[in-house]
Amino acid sequence: MSVTVINNSKGILWALVSMFFAGSMTVAVRAAGDHLPSTEIVLYRFTFVTIVLLFLGVTIPYFRSRLRFTQIGQHIVRGVLIAVATHTGFYAITVIPVNTAAVLFFTAPIFASVLGVIFHGETIGPRRMAAIGFGFLGALIVCEPWTAAQPGAITGYAAAFTASLCFALALTMSRGLAEADGVFATVVSAGVISTVLSLPFAFDGLVVPANWITTAIIVLFLSIAGLIRNVADVEQYHYGEAAIVGPFSYLRLIVVATGAYLYFNELPSVATLAGGAIIIASTLYIAIRERRLKKSTRPSVP
Repeated sequence: MSVTVINNSKGILWALVSMFFAGSMTVAVRAAGDHLPSTEIVLYRFTFVTIVLLFLGVTIPYFRSRLRFTQIGQHIVRGVLIAVATHTGFYAITVIPVNTAAVLFFTAPIFASVLGVIFHGETIGPRRMAAIGFGFLGALIVCEPWTAAQPGAITGYAAAFTASLCFALALTMSRGLAEADGVFATVVSAGVISTVLSLPFAFDGLVVPANWITTAIIVLFLSIAGLIRNVADVEQYHYGEAAIVGPFSYLRLIVVATGAYLYFNELPSVATLAGGAIIIASTLYIAIRERRLKKSTRPSVP
């Protein structure tokens, strides 16, 4: 197992790549959702990704040499988490406003802080605890519980939170798997496992929309965007510190908001903007606080 030297500049570059393609994929999923059920979109996306990756792994020696799986159990767990996160995330995008879904996805760093306490025995002080509380308050504001929920909204909100939780868990495993088996193997395992888990949804019958050519182009685009995003997600945490590269993902909201306005004439609600601002402020504070604590615990060089 090789240990990667931290390179935050390279991590930030990959974070920007992830941000752009993640935002583009979100908008494309919303567009495809007008013609296909979310389960079918996920199936097509992962099938395409798996075919491309396996083709590279079989035909090109460079990629074939990187198909090593020394941590089988962790690959399986991460693959399941990615599959659940994608299914619930795509469903949320298709049933609630795309800007709202995008903002709720940013509760992932908050979940990651809580998970660090549960699974890694990390300790958090009162200030970070307050930041976590404010983050969840922001998510509550985004959901607008004081208004009558639209059909499917409650399940959409629950799906968005589930996606964030599963994605946070998957990201915490990315660095270890990338160092043990490499980025290519990490992405391949997630694609294969997610495809297998998505296949049962095909048995209910696949929908063929009338404008299937346009829909196919959209699904192809989001599949490519998703593949690039998956690689970038692993690479940014492979090279960069989470507290450094994480905040750059918030730029995704600009991509999503622009696409939502241009293609769906959708503007974020006041509650989405207010709650989103609280979520972003909370997660930025958590990231900054974590970075300062890590610096303070590093041994000084004589």
